[in-house]
Amino acid sequence: GLPLHSASLVMRILCLLACLLGLCVAKKYEFALTFLNNPKGGVNYATALSEELKTKVGNGELSFSVNQEHHHHAPALWVSVPHIINGSNPKDQTFSNKGNITFPGLGAIDFKNNGIGHGYVRSNGDGYGSISYVITGGSGQFVGAEGVMTDMFFGKNGSTTSTISVWGFFWVGS
Repeated sequence: GLPLHSASLVMRILCLLACLLGLCVAKKYEFALTFLNNPKGGVNYATALSEELKTKVGNGELSFSVNQEHHHHAPALWVSVPHIINGSNPKDQTFSNKGNITFPGLGAIDFKNNGIGHGYVRSNGDGYGSISYVITGGSGQFVGAEGVMTDMFFGKNGSTTSTISVWGFFWVGS
């Protein structure tokens, strides 16, 4: 048989040929999830159920709600390893982060920050912040995934858990 690197090259050539013939179609995925984060040992472990997000604007109103479905489906799983870059100012800490999100029965996406994240502390001690990511690959149905996502996080003063609100989109295929 062909050596492994030759077989890989043959597959890439066949995929390129298929795309040139108009047979390739990239599939776009988009998601928005609210994860409950329970960090342990410097690693973020978070879960999110299926949910609907609703924003109302107009008539003097601005409101947002999350309606989580409490069915017997397995939750999406977030695992990431943050790294503090500058923690000398507790009111504005900078950090990097990388990890993955597993979507049960489908596969996982891998991500790493594409900028520096910032974490802040409100006057009452509650923490919040944000970071953006590039999606760098995946497994299962998401092999070769590429895209972007962002997260915003919030934690109550004194709590060991926090909320990570994530919105992202990515493509699989050419």
